[in-house]
Amino acid sequence: MNRVLDILFPKSCHICSKEGTYLCSRCKKLFKRNLPECYKCRRISKNFVTHKKCKDTSSLDSIFVCWEYNSLSSKILKRYKYSYVKDISETLSSFFIEEIRNSEYLDFLKDSLITTVPISGKRLRERGFNQLSYLANSFCSTFNFD
Repeated sequence: MNRVLDILFPKSCHICSKEGTYLCSRCKKLFKRNLPECYKCRRISKNFVTHKKCKDTSSLDSIFVCWEYNSLSSKILKRYKYSYVKDISETLSSFFIEEIRNSEYLDFLKDSLITTVPISGKRLRERGFNQLSYLANSFCSTFNFD
């Protein structure tokens, strides 16, 4: 079935339109890695850890951000969110997993909570799937989270 769909609707990079995948290796290199920073004050912090002085009762210990949110990352994320193509999740999850593996953050994952952001019933009916649940499932199965 997937082969038929690939013939009828060939995959192409959502950045440069090169055929074969939704995000080609050349365009992946254009994504700018985020510097490790505290998510509260936005100052540099080793391994994205929240500074002690920034923490309050509802603060997270850290938040890993793979790449800068800019026009490039926005383009593929909006395509994923609004084009209703579930296959893009495979491309994005493998890219995200690759970034985690190439970071020092992987050691911090052992006690982590992996969750998705719920979408409204209306959006779920429109799209037919929750994009973040696909990404989270792939991530959790790769790193052996339950």
